[in-house]
Amino acid sequence: MYKLKSFVLKEKKENYYTYAMMWNMIGSLSYAVSTPLLLIVITRLMGNDLAGIFSIAFSVSQLLLIVGNFEIRPLQSIDIKRKHSFYEYFSFRIITVIVMIACGLIYCIIESGSFIKKIIVVFLIIYRVSDCIGDVVEGEFQQRNQIYISGKLLFLRTLFPNIGMIIVAAWGLEIIEATAVFTLISVIIMIWEVNIIGVKKDIFRKIIHFNYKNIFIEAAPVFLISFFQVFVTNLPKYYIDIIIRDYSVQLIYSVLFMPVLVVNLVSGFIFKPYLVKITDNYSKNMSEFKKEVLGFTIFIIGVGIICTVGMSILGVPILEALYGKMELGLYKMELFFLMFGGCWSAVCTFLYHIVIIIDERKKMLVSYGCVAVVASVFDYFLIVKKGLYGSSIAYLGTFLLLAVFLFFIIGYKILRSSYQEIKNSSR
Repeated sequence: MYKLKSFVLKEKKENYYTYAMMWNMIGSLSYAVSTPLLLIVITRLMGNDLAGIFSIAFSVSQLLLIVGNFEIRPLQSIDIKRKHSFYEYFSFRIITVIVMIACGLIYCIIESGSFIKKIIVVFLIIYRVSDCIGDVVEGEFQQRNQIYISGKLLFLRTLFPNIGMIIVAAWGLEIIEATAVFTLISVIIMIWEVNIIGVKKDIFRKIIHFNYKNIFIEAAPVFLISFFQVFVTNLPKYYIDIIIRDYSVQLIYSVLFMPVLVVNLVSGFIFKPYLVKITDNYSKNMSEFKKEVLGFTIFIIGVGIICTVGMSILGVPILEALYGKMELGLYKMELFFLMFGGCWSAVCTFLYHIVIIIDERKKMLVSYGCVAVVASVFDYFLIVKKGLYGSSIAYLGTFLLLAVFLFFIIGYKILRSSYQEIKNSSR
């Protein structure tokens, strides 16, 4: 452990920025590909039904993760003036994690699924505890401008649990044992991370003495937006679980959905390095800001269309080769709709950051809430009537609608700003 700690804390002074960004990218990339990798392994070694159970359980844990994180990381990482101490963020995270555990246990009690599924959900809730605590620790290092440490920690807490689960699965043990090992290693890494940052043992006695009101007020709108975003993204999976109740169908949807994650990942790598420049232009050069927003939107749509066409032609054989004994030839249209929906999901992710820049979070929260309500009804009837085919159309329709809302918010703000400039110049 000492050598591992030395590796994590080691700083490279030459080309520091490149070194820091490299490790940040490695950490983010490893975290993003871990779910598809685990699903491939489970499908090949344990069969379609167990892979389907793991897929829906993981989706449930993703929604619970939003509750546990409460989206304080963006606030924490830019809190340069230390409005709140690390111990306040850490204590607040403990409280939200307790709420997450309670929500997860309530879900397990009221959910009518199989015993295996409930046990896996419980293990994944514990895994998400380590995810939440690891995130707040990594946020502290990011706040200290040591993002290379954050990237290394994220990489390690993704790597070791994945390796452990793959070894157990390859050994021939059951899905419950594999998930238990995955969770246990995650918890060990969490304890190690907390030790690195140096959290004092009396932290639990201090929890009640901190004032969390400001953190809650600042984080609540972004939390609700993120919650709605994950909710509408995974809504077809939830309805497949409730309506169709066939884990093999759940797996097929999850497999077809995997390329969508790649589109979102690639688009993020494209625009995120430019967000600081776009933010600066919004306050200093509105014409350049408008060009950048339009340019990145068109570029992301273009990349999305290329990926959609490419996966429509090559997607089925590639996915069948990756996941083994699966026949996906009948689902080419579902793959097309999901990929095209992924294109608009990537656009919405970009526009989400733009709306944050122009400070229209309340309008965005209302938009996400409206889309969540419409999608809840729209998706239900489509899946009841059309099954898996309906779920893919539902996903596309949801993000097309969300894109319209976000375009309207940004367009209205730009027009209002332009009108104000003309009005001021005419005086």
